[in-house]
Amino acid sequence: FSYLRLMHKESKEAHQAHLDSLRGIAAIIVVITHYIGAFFPFAAFANQGSYQQKHLLEEIFFYPPFGLVIAGHLAVCLFFILSGYVLSYNYLGTPGKKIKLLAAIAKRPIRLGGVVLATTILSALLWANNLYYNAQVVEITTSKPWFFDLWRGQFALKYFLINTGSSLFDSADIYNISLWTIQVELYGSILVFLTLILFANFKYRWVVFSILILVFAKSFYQGFFLGMLLADLVKHKPVELSVR
Repeated sequence: FSYLRLMHKESKEAHQAHLDSLRGIAAIIVVITHYIGAFFPFAAFANQGSYQQKHLLEEIFFYPPFGLVIAGHLAVCLFFILSGYVLSYNYLGTPGKKIKLLAAIAKRPIRLGGVVLATTILSALLWANNLYYNAQVVEITTSKPWFFDLWRGQFALKYFLINTGSSLFDSADIYNISLWTIQVELYGSILVFLTLILFANFKYRWVVFSILILVFAKSFYQGFFLGMLLADLVKHKPVELSVR
């Protein structure tokens, strides 16, 4: 939800606050997906492990449209598409923005780092005080290995300081599993800004965006470039449809 707040600020910059509805739905799906994975793992993972079915209704999530309720990866991909859309919208086809884009690149780690550091410290405090009860919960829910593998062993302050001091974004998901998305968001947003510096005013930039979508076809970063392409199409409306 901290990530959602950051995205809300960015949507205001792009004057498209209606996108918050999509982000809100995506955030709720992510929360439900993690809840189902922890307490009703068969519904989320089926026969991918030693997960036990505890209720017949768990099978309902195997079929549309109910499967969308726990489509966590789809929701995360939507976040990245919306991020590429919002971050690029104000710059597309607008000259004289390179200095502002360079400043955005410099500020991006700071802006995201505050969220990462705060939630990582909170998670570390819970872990250090043995307030994560996932090992006990899996005995009831059988959510192994997914939920059981989180926060394994004793919390080590030394390694926490090393990890947060040297590679905050790369190691944050050790303490807060959801923060792997922030790492992708950081690098993806920087790719967006660099692409805008080079091609924001290029007449055929949509071709560049399309090529990048294909290049990153097997990566979460594809979503950012898809968002850029959609933003360009919406902002400049190359095709007008009229109904008479």
